[in-house]
Amino acid sequence: MLVFRRCLLVLLMLRFVPGCGSSDPTGTPSREPLRPSASEQPLAEAPDQQSDAQEPKSPSTSDGSLLSDIPDQDEPPKAGIVLEDTNRKDVAPASDPTSQELPPETQWETWCESLMSGAPEARRQAAEGIAQTLRPFSSEDLAALLAHDSAFVRRGVAFDLLERFNPNDETIAAAFIRSLADQDATVRHIALTAVRRLPHDKLLTALEPLTSLMISSAESSANRIAVIRLIASMQSQAQDALPLLNELLRTDADSAVRSASAVAIARVADPPQAVQWLQGALADEPDPAVRTVFVVRLGRIGTPAAAALDELSQTLRTEDAELQRAVIDAMIAIGKPSVPHLILLLDSSDVAIQRLAVFALGSLGPVAADATETLQARLQDQDAEVRQLAEIALARIASSR
Repeated sequence: MLVFRRCLLVLLMLRFVPGCGSSDPTGTPSREPLRPSASEQPLAEAPDQQSDAQEPKSPSTSDGSLLSDIPDQDEPPKAGIVLEDTNRKDVAPASDPTSQELPPETQWETWCESLMSGAPEARRQAAEGIAQTLRPFSSEDLAALLAHDSAFVRRGVAFDLLERFNPNDETIAAAFIRSLADQDATVRHIALTAVRRLPHDKLLTALEPLTSLMISSAESSANRIAVIRLIASMQSQAQDALPLLNELLRTDADSAVRSASAVAIARVADPPQAVQWLQGALADEPDPAVRTVFVVRLGRIGTPAAAALDELSQTLRTEDAELQRAVIDAMIAIGKPSVPHLILLLDSSDVAIQRLAVFALGSLGPVAADATETLQARLQDQDAEVRQLAEIALARIASSR
């Protein structure tokens, strides 16, 4: 009996051991099919969220357009393109215009030669080529290119900027002012052309480099004269340039520069100072054409130029007819202070000077009343033209008294 109970207990225990028993009435062990793990699932069965997270999205520019030059992930990056984390704040933007590669210097040289050739079609094509090259650049970048190592690049950039120069663009205006000191004469010429377009208040900021250009012996006469005229347009606000103008007036080897300096001094300096400098230069000037310019400027100063009447009277004793006429016109412009000097000239041994003096007194009219007695004596002069001019002069003096 005890043995039977033990056998029955063993059978009951074996029934509940895993894998030994079965709930199936046939007695076959029950097993569920194995499911693959997540790492083994086909991609088609991957969750949607995971798929969205792994697919790269095309970045866009600020205007919404796709950056088509960014390669796909399964392709190697294109040459020259660096994929960076655009969310990093310590990374500078990749689109720096100054980093763009410029055409080779030979291309710039060809463009510059075409611009100077005078052939309209060649000039047009060169200008268009330069314009297309520089179109992506900002004002700051273009200003930097005006200091490029290559003179041909600087010429091309300067030419393009001049074609579309806005005097209110302070960045480009300042760059042109700096280019007045460029080593290349063509660049300096273009810069000077641009500076001449500046409004008066901005032009004053260019006075120092302009004066440096004005006295440069290496500069062309045309550029120096253009600078002097530009300084003259500033009038009294360009007085800092007066000492250099006076030096050019007296010592420059170029007669045209001396003439331009006289005009500038007459416009910039106070009348007494201008008269003093012009009078002094008149005595030493060897060129009659330049002396004529000096005399004309003294005449335009008018009455304040009376201090130069002695020198003008001496200048009248010249064989240059044009200079003589300029002196008489200046003395008439000075007015009444000229009358005593003209009376003395009536006694000149040169009949041509006598005629000019009588003519000037008649032109002065009533203010020449002090010359009435002397003119009456000239009614008996041996020269018929002097007698005729004296008669006209007396009539003019008397008619307006």
